[in-house]
Order: sequence, then C-alpha cells, then structure tokens
Amino acid sequence: MDDGDQLVPRFRGFHKAVSSQINEHLRRDSKAIVFSDSVFVTLYRLPDIMGFARGLMWRFLSNRIPARIAIAQGSFSTLRFASDIAGDAAIYSTQFLGTGVVKAYQAERAVKGIAISLDESVMPFIGDLQLGEVFQLPEPQGSVPAVGNFIYHGTDNASEHRDKRVKDARAALSAMKRKAAREFHHYYDFALNNLERMRNA
Repeated sequence: MDDGDQLVPRFRGFHKAVSSQINEHLRRDSKAIVFSDSVFVTLYRLPDIMGFARGLMWRFLSNRIPARIAIAQGSFSTLRFASDIAGDAAIYSTQFLGTGVVKAYQAERAVKGIAISLDESVMPFIGDLQLGEVFQLPEPQGSVPAVGNFIYHGTDNASEHRDKRVKDARAALSAMKRKAAREFHHYYDFALNNLERMRNA
C-alpha cells in the first residue's frame, strides 16, 4: 500500500508485531503459520480470536503498518512442514488448508480498507462478544456483514481511554495515508471514516 522505500522497514515491523502478539497469546489450542507478509492463526472461541486480532491490529497501527485482518469459522489442517538442503539448493515446504483459510482469505479481500473483517460464518457466535466489539456495516461487502472494533479494549473501555485510542489511531492512519500514493487512500479512509462509530459503539 505504499512506496517501495517503506517496504523493508514495514516488512520487519510486520514480523516483529506478529511475533510479539503470538508470544503473548501462546496456548495449547492455538496454531499459527507465518510466511511472507501473511499470518494464519487459529483459536476455538470467537472472543479469543477477536481479542488476538484486535491486539495485533493495534500493534500494526502503532508501528505505522497498514494491514487487513479477517476472521472466519471453518476447518484448518496443517499437513506438512519440511525443509531440505541438497548441495547449494534449499527447499522449504509449508502445506496447510481448510475452509476457514478460504473464507478468511475471501473476507480479507472483500473489505477495501484497514479493518478486522468478520465473515458471515462467525455471525452466529457474536453473542459471545461484548457489546461494542463489532458493528454491522450499512451494506455487507461480499461475505462480510460486520467489522471488528479495534478501538475497543477489554481491560479498560472507559470513555477517556477510547478517546485516546481514537486519537492515536487517527494519527497513525493519517500519517500512513500521507505517505501512500493517492490510489491507496481509500484503504485508510475506510478506517478513518469509522473511528467515530468505533468510539461510540
């Protein structure tokens, strides 16, 4: 989403943010696969994965890293992890699949903005979330009827705390937008236009 001179520091920042978030949420029922500029994480309860996604998005924003996240319900299987070195050749293989992977990928692509997209497959479980953690889109985008509120903070959701998070998020998003080419501004505008809804949810 940005000029080439930002690629390397943002790539490093992406992996640092992902590693920190995963290390803080290590648990027996989780799986994580990280490669290139993508990460797939599984947890078995919507509040857990929503909290993970919200924390990860906040790490991205704090480090000026534009990213999209999607949450979907479905299967996830890891088939094989392999590495082989033969002479000067190196071969690495990561094989994983599942309906959850496909749905999350489609949901991430459906919303053209910096957001935590919720695929329709998780909507039957949103009653497990706290009021204000998600809000419905005026019109569904693809299979995404709602997005996660990354301003919400489970441990301190007081109004002054939300105000500070809105201010910090607006500053981060605006800074990234200024550095981005005009053709990518709509990604940032989506999040900027929804900050008030997130604060007031």
